[in-house]
Amino acid sequence: MKLQIGVSLWLLSSATGGLSGCGDPLEADGTESVTGAVLLPGIRSDFNHDTVEDLVFHHDGTGNTAILYGDVRTGFEGDLFNSLPSFLDVPDTTGWRGAGVSDFDLDRKPDILWHNGVTGETQVWFMDNINRLGATMLTASNPVPDINRTDISGWRVAGSGDFNNDGVPDILWHNGVTGATDIWHMNVLNRPRRFRRIDAVSLKSSLNFWDGTNMRLVGTNDFNRDGKLDLVWHNVATGKVTVWFMNDTTFIGSGAVSRTLPPGQAEVEATEDCNFDGHPDILWHNLEDGNYYRWIMDGRDGLEVQTRIVLLWAVSVEPSVLTIFDPRWHLLNN
Repeated sequence: MKLQIGVSLWLLSSATGGLSGCGDPLEADGTESVTGAVLLPGIRSDFNHDTVEDLVFHHDGTGNTAILYGDVRTGFEGDLFNSLPSFLDVPDTTGWRGAGVSDFDLDRKPDILWHNGVTGETQVWFMDNINRLGATMLTASNPVPDINRTDISGWRVAGSGDFNNDGVPDILWHNGVTGATDIWHMNVLNRPRRFRRIDAVSLKSSLNFWDGTNMRLVGTNDFNRDGKLDLVWHNVATGKVTVWFMNDTTFIGSGAVSRTLPPGQAEVEATEDCNFDGHPDILWHNLEDGNYYRWIMDGRDGLEVQTRIVLLWAVSVEPSVLTIFDPRWHLLNN
């Protein structure tokens, strides 16, 4: 079994012209900035630092967030759930919803992205396993009116990851009303810690799919192994799953996954490496039986479903183990 561990080479700059001894790179306003990186393929969501992907669940009603730890020998086991402290519960009555998992501050520890559909604000929780080290609201390099995107505007966060290969995770947005898809390229400022938008780039209008077409943008990962993040679309009416091969915001081509989901009965919720072979897989929730399933992917362009495995049963025999039948649980690993 092959594991991949992320390694990055940070390219640093400062207002004084590069590195000065062992000092930190500073911007003109005195903040420390990471301006670029060469990032090798790695693991996006290893919360307990065992070089294996983990899964993050959030419950809209109670606001509880729980991590399901992956195990290289046994896969994902229900008794490896670990909940964040209760004071970090975020119920949907607050307007906040979990939106993604990435290492946003580049400390080799995955963080959690949140979006508030009422106020439009976006924030990052900087994490160390289940412990929150701090939090920051998303800002922009220049004041812009669209930095806060409310649900009523049609926008929602569809995923996160490094689209332009500068080493810093970006934010993927989709508008179900207009069909537009945006990528916000981001930068991280470490002193003080901030997460800042550099620019917002839209995919060309011929690629627009609004909710009336039944197409949902459900995740991102590198399926064809070219070092570029791809986009995953699910047609909720037909069950067809399609991957768009991308170069940042440029559409390269597409391919259909070899199997289809039950039409109107399933939701794709994550695109993580479930069997730890270095290739992304597809995790989906069956809304009829409540079970979570994983499609183990391989083949040309990573679109061939090798097998379907139950990831989590809807009803657990252990009372202490998280029960996933409640449809208000959602995976954040998109």
